[in-house]
Amino acid sequence: MFTKNHIVLSYLILSMSLVACGGDATPASTAAATTSPAAAPEATAVPAATDAPAPTAAPAAVKPSGDPKEALLAAMRKQITSGPYRVKTSITADGSTMQLNGEVVPPDQMHMIMDSSNHATEMIFKGKDGWMKTSDKWETSPMSGGDMMKQVIQSVDEFAPMISNVQYVGEE
Repeated sequence: MFTKNHIVLSYLILSMSLVACGGDATPASTAAATTSPAAAPEATAVPAATDAPAPTAAPAAVKPSGDPKEALLAAMRKQITSGPYRVKTSITADGSTMQLNGEVVPPDQMHMIMDSSNHATEMIFKGKDGWMKTSDKWETSPMSGGDMMKQVIQSVDEFAPMISNVQYVGEE
């Protein structure tokens, strides 16, 4: 059985991997008009062709200023309460790889699957309820979704000293 700290650490790892996530998950409307006009529209004149403007060079990437670790911690704090979002992450450390796939809907909903070479864990939190699955067996979680999110928010600063060698590596 996993402890509260194991769950929080796992979620913190997920959180650290999300700092570049963003964007609008709401698709644009693609609905078309369902009625047809009674008559065809009148013909219109086609404008005369003109020369295309000369292409311009793309702006050069600008490296952000400030401490990369502080930027990472600020992004972690922000993304924990932002959402909803999905993540698919691969973390390699000490010769092993962990795959994290998850969906988060703050303030209290989460579905995460952590898969490493020696075991897989699936967690679901929704409101006051939480479940964990290891070795094809579901168990009730000792934490609710809200408790989980609160614990993760509090844990960011506790785990900050363990984060090292943070570097800016590009826009992505």
